[in-house]
Amino acid sequence: MHLSLSTLVAALALLAARKCASAVASDDRLIATAFAVGDERSLPWGSSVLEPDAAYDRARVVDDTLDVLKTAKSVSLRMETLRRATIYVGSDRARATELLAKLGWMALDAEAAKNAAWAKGACFDAGFLAACYAQAKVDVGWKPAVEDGVQGWAWIRRAIDLGADDPSVRLAASLVRPRR
Repeated sequence: MHLSLSTLVAALALLAARKCASAVASDDRLIATAFAVGDERSLPWGSSVLEPDAAYDRARVVDDTLDVLKTAKSVSLRMETLRRATIYVGSDRARATELLAKLGWMALDAEAAKNAAWAKGACFDAGFLAACYAQAKVDVGWKPAVEDGVQGWAWIRRAIDLGADDPSVRLAASLVRPRR
């Protein structure tokens, strides 16, 4: 069987277009995926995965996010809260920077205090938020915790190194940095 050059070029172009389309669709996997929180309290939300609560005062997003994370026990609650916070800050660079800075400072403080239990949660939170920002194209003026070309990965890897190795963290890690 012989394919003409034009048929081969058309087939390769179609294959490339499908690859590009699938890459674009997967680029927002952290933002387009709602993580189950059960009855736990996260930030207020609308009725669909990408629909924030229109009545929510976005000026409270930094404080409300930190309040939830202080008491959050499950990794999925942490992920969902950070996903929602990312959508709420949107293009508000000041709020986005403030939230990321506070989480980064918490990770740094926990590491400096040699408090591994606190550091693994703080590093995870900062890394997951940075990865959400990258996927949602939230610009804070720099690319935080880039490792292997993935924003936030250095902090998440550090959390895993510190012992944050439960299945939920592994799920988050696979969403942030899929196997290549």
